[in-house]
Amino acid sequence: PGSAWLRRQRLLLGRADIGTIDAFCMQLLKQYFAKLDIPPDFTLAEDALAYSLRADALSQALEEAYADADFRAFASLYGRARSDGTAAGAVLDLYDFLRTLPHPRAALERFCADYEDGAPLMETAWGRVLLGAARDAAASAQELLGSALSLVDAEPALAAYAPALESDRAFFTALEESLAAGRWDAAAVRAAGYKAPALRAVRGYEGGAMDAVKALRADAKKLLETLRDNILICTEAEFSQDRAAIAPMLRAAGRTALRFEELFFAAKLEEKALEYSDFEHLALRLLCTEDGQKTAVARAVSARYDAVMVDEYQDTNAIQALLYRCLANDDESNLFFVGDVKQSIYRFRL
Repeated sequence: PGSAWLRRQRLLLGRADIGTIDAFCMQLLKQYFAKLDIPPDFTLAEDALAYSLRADALSQALEEAYADADFRAFASLYGRARSDGTAAGAVLDLYDFLRTLPHPRAALERFCADYEDGAPLMETAWGRVLLGAARDAAASAQELLGSALSLVDAEPALAAYAPALESDRAFFTALEESLAAGRWDAAAVRAAGYKAPALRAVRGYEGGAMDAVKALRADAKKLLETLRDNILICTEAEFSQDRAAIAPMLRAAGRTALRFEELFFAAKLEEKALEYSDFEHLALRLLCTEDGQKTAVARAVSARYDAVMVDEYQDTNAIQALLYRCLANDDESNLFFVGDVKQSIYRFRL
């Protein structure tokens, strides 16, 4: 109460610009609509209208896309049905994902290039993720089997289990070492697995360790199945062949997603009704160039703020994160974030 500085801050709080990022973007568009060639009296599209316009735009985009042999191949490969629902859903998923990124067309070009560059599996984004997952699975299996062996060591009656468990663990140890060396052992996992004998019940044994050992070994075998069926599912040569085959199909799907974007946005403009993602992308166009440089508008807007404080930062996507940076000063020292990943509720919106 005796602090004049704090009393002043409380008075100034009423002048703070507080709201959601989409409300901020909408306000910005109302101010600078002339720079974007959008109607000044636009509104937020109601769900029913957006759904109808989306369906019409998708129908037209697909109709045009089926003149493209590569898109027909895409629909055939990913559809696996008598309708084009799966292919249409994939186009919408691609569109929705791209809308969470700052510069969708540039991002799509990078994605397509990843399929076309011919890099070895272990140098690709997919290879690095899969290798990490495979090593984690192999390490987890070793840990499970190590726990089982510890139980066996403590129970002489279960000594006969040790050779099978050691064989199991040796397989996973060799696999992890091979993966750590950058070797992609899909063929070995697919062909061999391990064929150690089953753990049979010990007659007369009444302790709980026997069931625990069997359960630990069963969990280790499940990890092998995960490796075989979900991670190490093909050889490097097969991966390269698949990627080369998919590349032109991805281009076609990307072209269709961009065509859908054009048709959908034009329809929304005609109705003077925009979505939240439109607010964000149009605001970014005002604030940032394609090469990441702040515009004159960005500098004028950011000059209004001493600090940019963002709450619930865990529910921020890539385009929103860039918008915050555009509003900050050049060294971003006046950005302040509060977030908790355990409270994230918008993963489904990326």
